Amino acid sequence: GLGDVYKRQEQQRAVEADWDFIGPSTSIPSSPTVNFNGLGRLNRIAFHPTDPNTIYAGAPAGGLWKSTNDGGSWTNISDNLPSIGISGIVINYGNPDIIWVLTGDGDTNFGGRLDALGYTRMSAGVFKSFDGGESWKKTGDLPTGGVAYSGYQLAQDPENPNTLLAATSIGLFRTTTGGITWTQLTNTLTYDVEFAPGNGDRVYTSLLGGYQYSIDGGDTWLGGSFDFPLCGGGRVEIAVDQINVGHVYLLAGPSTATGQFCGLWRSTNSGATFTRRTNTPNILGRSPSGNDNQDQQLYDLCVAAQSGVVITGGLAVWRSTNGGITMTASTGFHEDSLAQYI
Repeated sequence: GLGDVYKRQEQQRAVEADWDFIGPSTSIPSSPTVNFNGLGRLNRIAFHPTDPNTIYAGAPAGGLWKSTNDGGSWTNISDNLPSIGISGIVINYGNPDIIWVLTGDGDTNFGGRLDALGYTRMSAGVFKSFDGGESWKKTGDLPTGGVAYSGYQLAQDPENPNTLLAATSIGLFRTTTGGITWTQLTNTLTYDVEFAPGNGDRVYTSLLGGYQYSIDGGDTWLGGSFDFPLCGGGRVEIAVDQINVGHVYLLAGPSTATGQFCGLWRSTNSGATFTRRTNTPNILGRSPSGNDNQDQQLYDLCVAAQSGVVITGGLAVWRSTNGGITMTASTGFHEDSLAQYI
């Protein structure tokens, strides 16, 4: 119809439009009462396997960016992608000119106010570049049956570079052909997917209020066991220690009381069993002392670990140097926080 013609004309004008960046490129703290002074959030950062100066960053609604001077300046390399949300970046360890990105922003995919404000960024699939991000080609469609979905994470098999797993709002998908074809492994919302170091058969995934692992690359799944059950309805994120092989961490929301959150767990047997390391203070909230009952764990939650150092992200960043037993605030949510404002 005529509406479709106008829509195509608008899309063509948008593609041909001449845009220049006008800022802002910096943000100066202005007032202790300002809670959101800054330039927005990023979903993913990926590093070139051999060139420390080359970094890729994916934004929830701003596309994929590349720096070749260690972050000194950035260039957008995703202008022609049909989705401006980036939720997964994989740089092929066998050939770093080959890059895959999972589009869509899963962090905004829980309805309510975010949908009403138009924040939700649905996925257009997985895209692949053979020239370091200069050009992109869509991989095969994920077999979703036409159901709209958003992305959460993309992981590469450490033993087979053409095998990838994509965690989405409607399940986990796998390709063994570098993206030519995909198969669906699960049909449950999957927040995170990680491989064990050097082992393409052992895979960890996190769910809403749950966790599971596979010892056959995702064909079958086993449930982890815990000293304390995960809090129902909370998001779970995974960190795999690449140095202390066999150590896996789970960070789970929500906050459960003033000064408490669901918990941080650690496994020392490659994810078969876990022990809770701590659930105090509330590292998911706004208070630099952790003495509140707030969180945004469905919207922002992450964890990383190496050699017993654990970093968590929620409304602020917290850090542990003893494997998650004690946590110290690294950043503050308010500009007048005791910790550095980020």
